[in-house]
Amino acid sequence: MTDINNTTNVTMESDEQPLTHNGADDELTNVIENMDISGGSKWTADDESIFKQWTDYLENMKQRKDELWVSGPNRPTGKPWPKQPAFHLKRFEYEQATPKDPISAEEQLHEKLKAMLISADDIRAAKPITTKPNNLVSYGILLKARYHDLRRHERAIFAASLELGETLEEAFKQHKKEYKKKTQPNWCEWLKRHVGLSVSQADKYRSVYRTLKDFPRFKCLTISFRELSENLPGIREMLQIDKYQKFWKQSGQSVLKRTV
Repeated sequence: MTDINNTTNVTMESDEQPLTHNGADDELTNVIENMDISGGSKWTADDESIFKQWTDYLENMKQRKDELWVSGPNRPTGKPWPKQPAFHLKRFEYEQATPKDPISAEEQLHEKLKAMLISADDIRAAKPITTKPNNLVSYGILLKARYHDLRRHERAIFAASLELGETLEEAFKQHKKEYKKKTQPNWCEWLKRHVGLSVSQADKYRSVYRTLKDFPRFKCLTISFRELSENLPGIREMLQIDKYQKFWKQSGQSVLKRTV
């Protein structure tokens, strides 16, 4: 006859054992631990770092799982659960799995401004359209022509803003020279009387000109003065980088001379 008491004892002892580690996470841990990713040409330092993150994550998850099993249901331990790494290992099964370096703020700004450059073709005056459109094809032609003209005018206005900044800078130096020993009229009063600009407005035009004067390609931008002025701190940072300096120092005369 089977001893009921002995059976009960065996069952209780069995229940107190931790959950066996034969799940998918344990298998993945074993795979990672047994992989030789150091010294192999196909694994980069960044790849090894990602594998290390996953090793730590799975080990911590295993420990947390054991603690939960021992404490029992509905008995929170108060400890946080491990956070899974952002880069999932399964992405290594595909090409270019290693995360790309984030795009710098300077590169983003450069690409944004580069997209606003006007080409020699865009700068030519479009042939005037006098007939009223009567279908979508003709509306497309008319809209393209008007957008083309708008870009030409935007470039011309921004180039004029830079020229205004240049003249204001020259006038400021001349005012300083002529009124070196005089107190009246000061620069603020002179601007209001002869130009109709406030000092703050004039300073913006002068500041943009001083920043961009050695980079003629900016004259080919189709951008509002206000938008560029708001991005001026970032542009200064961008122009500290050699490759962007070389790009924006290229002369825009080959484009500008074809302006109609």
